[in-house]
Amino acid sequence: MSDGDTMFIVLLCASLACVLVILIDGWVLRPQRDPSATSIEEPWLPKAAGYALVVLAVGMLWRLFRYEAVDFSLMLVVVGAVSGVIWGLDRLFFARSRNRAAAAAGTLPERVREPVAVEYARSFFPVIVLVLVIRSFLFEPFRIPSDSMMPTLFDGDFIFVSKYSYGLRLPVSNTLVVPTGSPQRDPGATSIEEPWLPKAAGYALVVLALGMLWRLFRYEAVDFSLMLVVVGAVSGVIWGLDRLFFARSRNRAAASAGTLPERVREPVAVEYARSFFPVIVLVLVIRSFLFEPFRIPSDSMMPTLFDGDFIFVSKYSYGLRLPVSNTLVIPTGSPQRGDVIVFRLPPNPKINYIKRLVGLPGDRIRVDSANQLYVNDVPMPQQPGATYAGPKQDLYNYAGVPTATEKLGEKRHLIMFANGGVKEGEWVVPEGHYFFMGDNRNNSKDSRWLDEPDAPGFVPERNLVGKAVRIWLNLDTRDGPLWRRIGTAIQ
Repeated sequence: MSDGDTMFIVLLCASLACVLVILIDGWVLRPQRDPSATSIEEPWLPKAAGYALVVLAVGMLWRLFRYEAVDFSLMLVVVGAVSGVIWGLDRLFFARSRNRAAAAAGTLPERVREPVAVEYARSFFPVIVLVLVIRSFLFEPFRIPSDSMMPTLFDGDFIFVSKYSYGLRLPVSNTLVVPTGSPQRDPGATSIEEPWLPKAAGYALVVLALGMLWRLFRYEAVDFSLMLVVVGAVSGVIWGLDRLFFARSRNRAAASAGTLPERVREPVAVEYARSFFPVIVLVLVIRSFLFEPFRIPSDSMMPTLFDGDFIFVSKYSYGLRLPVSNTLVIPTGSPQRGDVIVFRLPPNPKINYIKRLVGLPGDRIRVDSANQLYVNDVPMPQQPGATYAGPKQDLYNYAGVPTATEKLGEKRHLIMFANGGVKEGEWVVPEGHYFFMGDNRNNSKDSRWLDEPDAPGFVPERNLVGKAVRIWLNLDTRDGPLWRRIGTAIQ
């Protein structure tokens, strides 16, 4: 056994020990000392185990990355299975006991803290399954470890390996389940140096693509669906024209020169188009009809969502819509009062907003000077809660401010009342429109503001994007990443 294998096994055993400590503390000891998930200080042992687990996991990944002496598919299967078992056992047995203890203590179930191991399992399990599926049936990354493939590949190159070219195989056992093709003899392409202009254009294309993604990630002021459609269409046209016309002329020229067609190099743009087109189409389909990622850019939905949260938005909850135009093609459901919804800002549809749905078409909405919400003259129940404690609690706006639990229809959620004036008034929602409010009631530009360029006013049905369902990442740049929020369902 090599040193790399030995170190990996040691790290794995230490990680399992940390998981066991955290589970025993979370499932057995914590309910005895903290049934209502208050801010009691955690004992040092499970707290240290939680930090150690992250360090050990990073260490295992580094050893894998450095030596590649471990079957990564096997590790994914094992970690995925362990995560799934922990998450499933908690959902079936221990979560119920925690909720019963919380109810007995007069605490909402969603405020009960999960054991750290369960949080990790709930966050990692879907990611691991997704990585396992992609790595087993689509593409697998591979690092060139030697000089044996020079000058084609060099030690230190990282490449993608197509897993579907020669058949779909099960992970770990590598058993063939769906044959898709067989290897072909590849005499290789010529190594003629590319002219500087197309070569520079290829590098510039990559730099520009990264720049667009950074702008999107940072500001979200770009219509990413439009960008995908344009890039996908350009890639498809380039690839299609080459297959229909230019590839044939290249092959004829190669035949007249006595060269095999497969030895003729494609233009750089065609290589990019052929590589990007299926990926772009896949991303566009997932993003348009299944789930779309979205970044929370402000404090208006505190304490439900924080600036820096990254969430998934269900695109099929209220109907399947065409990308870019947002035209409804297949209705699948209708918005419900209390849903957290992403929508296009009516004054500027390039900008997405996220708020909670309060008023349906025809509703009469009223907010009084005490921040009490009325829907059709019926007050929405508000149960006073604790003083706000969380990110930015040291700022004047949020220092010592009260919170409450509000019930809209059958849905209960937290709201807070930042220091500042109350936006009171009365509004009647027009037909075909919706009325939205932020959970941070005194610090939210929402439907209570009409005819303002940065406020939505009444939101037309055609502007709805989707229902916010789950947090998948938090990158709070002020207080540091809030790892505990990863995987949290949006209430």
